[in-house]
This record gives sequence, structure tokens and C-alpha cells, in this order.
Amino acid sequence: MKTKNSNLINSELMTYHSRAKYVLLFMMLIGWTIGCVTTFPVQAADPNTNRTINFRGMLLPPTCVLSVNGSSFADTYSDEFAPVYANELRNSKYIARYPVELNFMFSDCDLGESKPAFYIWSNVPAITDPELFMPDDSNVINNSTKGVGVRLFDEGTSKFVEVRNETDPYRVDLSDSVKGNGGKLEGTMRRFRAYVGGLGDTNNPVTCKTGSNSINVLCGGVADVKIHFEFVYQ
Repeated sequence: MKTKNSNLINSELMTYHSRAKYVLLFMMLIGWTIGCVTTFPVQAADPNTNRTINFRGMLLPPTCVLSVNGSSFADTYSDEFAPVYANELRNSKYIARYPVELNFMFSDCDLGESKPAFYIWSNVPAITDPELFMPDDSNVINNSTKGVGVRLFDEGTSKFVEVRNETDPYRVDLSDSVKGNGGKLEGTMRRFRAYVGGLGDTNNPVTCKTGSNSINVLCGGVADVKIHFEFVYQ
């Protein structure tokens, strides 16, 4: 889990990520499968349906270890979720039940005067809602939903994370976690909750219209939402 400075200097990521001296980059992949139908009322339940969250990445900082829900993720971290239904998003921004909890734990992090932070971003821009992470619609094989995505809630700020791109990522400042602790993040935890979200609203309900190009449409199906995280300190 630890890498020497000499190896880090030779890493291509050193030149690619100019935001920080040390970078932990991984991708959160949230996907779910729901029986795809043309209207909400007849959405069928599928007992074999679940949602899976995966983490992929590598740890570069030489003096820091980071785990998610008690597990390292040098390769892949996975968790399964109960199925949800598209009609539950008709009048609401997200489905409150069955959230995905992401507990990030820091260990052996002696940062000194460095300023630690999370940078969160997506390759897919938001449609009309700045807090809704969307799947890549160009990938028609893995994505067949409309208006369905993921909302990421940061318990540290009690706010939903805004969807931004890699050049202007959403920043989560962790500096307060090291104040008064000798520049260490030892035992510090940051919790996020991911919810299945959509474009529905109480005053602006959405419906599934097959073949419609309107952005105010929400249909069930298959979706893979990718959210990138960087843990950095300078």
C-alpha cells in the first residue's frame, strides 16, 4: 500500500495530476439493473436484480493508507444492494432507502504541514441538475435508463456533491481533520452516502416516454454511473 518517493517521482501520474504532490486516484462505479418497461405503473419486480458498487485504483502516497468500509481497494471493492424502481423517482429527487454508505478511513497519515483534500469529478456532465451524476448515454450496451443517476451526500458538510469535470473538480477540504492532531489523519473517517437519484420533483413529476428526446423523462433500465475520487495532499 506504500510507495517510495523515488518510485513516485517516476510515475506518469505525477505529471498528469498537477493538483497535488501525492495522489490517490480511484473510480467509483455504481450500477443497477431494473426491468425496462414503457410506463411506470407496470414496472416488474425482478428478484435477481441488484446494484453493485466497485472501486478500482492504486495508492501512491508513501505515508498514508486509505480504506473504504474497512477494506483496501488496490484492485476492486464491491457491495450489492437491494433493487429499486424507477417509479419511486417520479416525484422525488432520490430514493432515501438503501443508500450506499462509503466510509473512508485514514491510517498512518503523517502529513506535516500538507493540506489534505478529496477531489470528486465525473466524465459525464450533469443534465439539468448539478447534483445528479449521470451514466454515459453513449454506451448503449451498459446504459439504457433515462433521467436516472446517483446523488452523493457528504455527511461532513451535510450537502450533496456537485457534478463537475476533472479540470474543475468538487473539492472536499480535510484540513480541519489534522488541526490539533500533530498533522496526522490517523483514525479519521469521512462518510459519504450514495443514493439512486433522478429528475423527478413534487412540482414537476416525470414520466417514461419511449423514444422521447426530452430531458424531462425518467425510465428504468440498466445504468453504470462512474464517479472519480482523488485523495491528495500538498
